[in-house]
Amino acid sequence: IVVDDASQSDLASITKIYKRVRLIRNAENKGANFCRNLGAKEAKGDFLNFLDDDDEFYPEKLERQLSIFQETENKHLVLVTCHLDDYRSGEHRIIKNEHRGDIYKKLLSSYCLSGTLTMMMRKSVFEKAGGFDVKLVANQEYDLSLRILELGEIDYVDESLCRANRSHGQISTNFSKKLKGTWQLYKKYQRAYLKAGLSVFIYNQMRYSYLFALYLLATIFGEKLYRKFPGK
Repeated sequence: IVVDDASQSDLASITKIYKRVRLIRNAENKGANFCRNLGAKEAKGDFLNFLDDDDEFYPEKLERQLSIFQETENKHLVLVTCHLDDYRSGEHRIIKNEHRGDIYKKLLSSYCLSGTLTMMMRKSVFEKAGGFDVKLVANQEYDLSLRILELGEIDYVDESLCRANRSHGQISTNFSKKLKGTWQLYKKYQRAYLKAGLSVFIYNQMRYSYLFALYLLATIFGEKLYRKFPGK
């Protein structure tokens, strides 16, 4: 399913070539979260995987991840991820998602899971979690991961199966949006941090203070400064 968010591209002439590709076009721009939710609503399968138009799946990705779901005896498995070839900084680095089991509390304390495109999930759990939050201007994947992995467990394929490319206007370098999105996230999960324990709550006060300062400085001084700091 391809959701065209009121672009100027002639996607109809491309997608009509493929019998199993369905095009949905918005009359006006609705934003990435709205489009992802719309595509998920229209999907008829048991599993979902999202792919933005500037990123890539490798040919074997879906098969490898689907096999984990098909072969597991874990009734609580709701999401399977993989590693990511990340080119968003302009240079290649491999982001490893090596997580198995219940990682909800760990996820509350860090951005330890990266890349919406790496995540294959059960559609039923995506719907139960409420889908993407259309009010968030950034941190959408982290927010969704928290709500999904509060409901179940994760596994992974120990390979890089997709690629995130650098593109114009990418959220990862829109620091004013990252600053606002991080503030939205902080307000949304304050109670969850406290419920997870005092140590988690205090740690997150420190973590968010660091992130607010980093994104504010990056808004002023740019991406080069941002890339010099760890833990983003």
